[in-house]
Amino acid sequence: MQNSYQKPIVNLSQTKLMPPLTLNFNQLKFYIVILIFVTLSVLTPAFLHTFSIGGRIVLPLYFFVLIAGYQFGWKAGVLTALLSPILSNLISGMPTEFILILVILKSIILGFSAGIIAKTLKQISFKGIFLSILIYQILGLIIEFLLSGQINLFISDITVGYPGLLIQLFGGYFGLKLIKNI
Repeated sequence: MQNSYQKPIVNLSQTKLMPPLTLNFNQLKFYIVILIFVTLSVLTPAFLHTFSIGGRIVLPLYFFVLIAGYQFGWKAGVLTALLSPILSNLISGMPTEFILILVILKSIILGFSAGIIAKTLKQISFKGIFLSILIYQILGLIIEFLLSGQINLFISDITVGYPGLLIQLFGGYFGLKLIKNI
């Protein structure tokens, strides 16, 4: 005799996914989020430098751009990406003017791609965060090469900055999980 009760099959495509919270320029929350993430992007490198931990190793500015873009949409990511390095440079001289434009461009790519990927995937995932990081690293390589004519800068970014890339991937995932309901 066959049991008429069958356990339902779980279809992952039907599970509840996290829609990204897309903020717009006409919302006060948008500017509060930008203020928080830009402040963190400026203060964290200064804090790390007091312990002789360089920004090129930990990449804290990119971390907060990733979080802002992935959680609050590409507009929040791009504005955080634009303001953070400029204010950091004006306040602390870091990043130096030599690499400021490169950091701004890479940050904008990261903020934009994180927002678009999060909107597409509608969930926090290692895959989405990894894709965001991969996109800004690959396009960053192209931009660095076009601006400097040297591939050494990109190789240095990877060999020196790999701890920061891992922090972005794993810290970004767990940070996003932590703030997902904000």
